[in-house]
Amino acid sequence: MRTTKPITVSLPADLLQEAQRAAKEDARTRSELIREALRQYLATRRWQRLRQWGAETAERLGLKSEADLERLVARARFAFTRIGLRPVPENTSPISPPRRDDWEATEPTRGT
Repeated sequence: MRTTKPITVSLPADLLQEAQRAAKEDARTRSELIREALRQYLATRRWQRLRQWGAETAERLGLKSEADLERLVARARFAFTRIGLRPVPENTSPISPPRRDDWEATEPTRGT
């Protein structure tokens, strides 16, 4: 069974010529070259969207520096610990906020 699907792409003559030259220099097919270019474009696009989301979130939360972010994270960790939750490391992600399922119950902190 075929794992790829053929498509038709129209390119200006000069771009096609440059792609053919690059493919030959890299000892790969045009298809491989175009697949890799598309993968890189999509990865770059995902990072740009993530950076935009981060900038918008930082602005909404009033974060101006890394120190502001560290203080916010420390307060959140303290608050979760106070109510008896601690992060489950394999479920936590540096790019998405924790969900309640990402924390497991512990004994709530007493006092302070």
